[in-house]
Amino acid sequence: WIHGVYLITSVEEETGSLDLPVRTGGMLINLAGQLDENLAISVHGRRLCLRAAGSLEGVEPSSLSEAFHELSAPCTLHFTQEEPPNCGDDHVVAINLTRPIPAAPPSGRVQVARAIARVCSRYSRASRVE
Repeated sequence: WIHGVYLITSVEEETGSLDLPVRTGGMLINLAGQLDENLAISVHGRRLCLRAAGSLEGVEPSSLSEAFHELSAPCTLHFTQEEPPNCGDDHVVAINLTRPIPAAPPSGRVQVARAIARVCSRYSRASRVE
């Protein structure tokens, strides 16, 4: 983002929730292996917790682990972020409108320095300009 000019084309607010469709038994087994003892998983530095929604709708929190292990595919699981999202978590799509310009070759820098010296010799206050 630094040293660029961007055209923001879309912003999608992060809601802090994720509905995960599980289509196969293999996906369900793989997910079960990634969940910790609190039925949470870390994704991109965010901790997501399994909730009683989707295919687990109506399950008591104390029975969530047992109900999860009894699930079969296809099913839908609902996760929410442990910490509420903020605007820094939003998904921004932007196009960089600038392009890098290569540094001037040493000979070009010498020419620029000479031109600045000529201007400063004519106009005493020009040397104060940054």
